[in-house]
Amino acid sequence: MKATLKRIISGLLVVAMAAGMFALAPVKETEAASMTYDKKVTVYLLDKSGKSSGYNYDGIGVENPSKSIKLSSLKSSRSSVATVTGVDNYGDYSYIEFKAKKPGTTTITFKVGSKKYTSKVTVKNYTNPAKTVKISGVSKGKNIASKTKKKTYAYNLKLSKTTKKAKLKVKAKSGWKLMDVFVYDNTKSTPKTVVEKFYDNGTTKQKTLSLGTLKKSHVYSVYFTFKNKKNGCYQSLDYDINW
Repeated sequence: MKATLKRIISGLLVVAMAAGMFALAPVKETEAASMTYDKKVTVYLLDKSGKSSGYNYDGIGVENPSKSIKLSSLKSSRSSVATVTGVDNYGDYSYIEFKAKKPGTTTITFKVGSKKYTSKVTVKNYTNPAKTVKISGVSKGKNIASKTKKKTYAYNLKLSKTTKKAKLKVKAKSGWKLMDVFVYDNTKSTPKTVVEKFYDNGTTKQKTLSLGTLKKSHVYSVYFTFKNKKNGCYQSLDYDINW
């Protein structure tokens, strides 16, 4: 039960940092004097199999709609690629939620009042954006980037011993940029920040960060966010230690 609670807390942190376990690259389009919306949205699945459907949610943002968007007006042209699951209206902002299922493209249609709008959604298969991930005391400090070869998370990592002056090394693959790094000690109910590092414009260089002392009896989560240089999509990775 305790481990489950910690995993839930950790999952919430990922959502707070990455705005969902998906990567989103919206293109804003002005359709009326005061309304804008995401006319194009590109997302990545969370794993190559597409089975992590419980988390494969993202959405289309609509700013300043003249009226609330009704759920009954939403439609996906290819429900096998993505299905519309709901809409939240917050006055001057609406959010159309969809669930991605497999790689492909679909057109999501919605109405504001009597006027119809469309947004093209592209779903891409999961791609591991990390070339190098090395953590002192984990797998003898060897590169563990392959742990996220098929999915965005790795939960089976172990710290072999308490490690002083621990280091974290990370580098993005070609075509990607590293945007941020977060490391938390999740041993207690309230996570303790070990590292929070942001790279405003992204970096393609290998980065080495000091983690202090990593204790064998403690539980840690390491999060990375990468940005695809070509399509602007984000992809987040989660490496959990001693879960």
